[in-house]
Amino acid sequence: MFQVPPHLVQDLKRSTFNNIEHQGIAFVQYSLMPWIIRIEKGIIKDLLLEEEQDVYFPKFNVDGLMRGDYQSRMNAYAIGVGNGFMSPNDVRRLENMDLIPHDLGGDDYYLNGSYNKLQDAGAAYDLDEPEQTDTEEQDEPDEESTDDRFLRKRRRKKVRNGGI
Repeated sequence: MFQVPPHLVQDLKRSTFNNIEHQGIAFVQYSLMPWIIRIEKGIIKDLLLEEEQDVYFPKFNVDGLMRGDYQSRMNAYAIGVGNGFMSPNDVRRLENMDLIPHDLGGDDYYLNGSYNKLQDAGAAYDLDEPEQTDTEEQDEPDEESTDDRFLRKRRRKKVRNGGI
């Protein structure tokens, strides 16, 4: 009758964690939000002057009530930061954590660098090396190359297996 889910009045007979979470979100959406919207409109109409109504607006923050489970939130934040539409500090604000200083990258937006156009695939591995000028010294590698190590291992393995 009052649109209150059973778990909020301590009726836990048929409750599981998953359906309690969804019942809580549904309670906010369908029971509380109509009242919250009415109160916000009442504040605008009755408490703000006409010139203030274009500048200020009341907003109840129900994000804490609408939060999903921890894993879902962290996955959503990872997607947001990885796709460049959230900064680390955006996430930290939502989780009520201390902010990372601006100069340490807290307000930076990142984009996953592995997303490339198909036609650009392999461009980073272009085999054309720039020519060295006469002024640059060519250093001889101190360590043996990967190919040399591979051949040496192969020879040792052949010897151990009787030349096979």
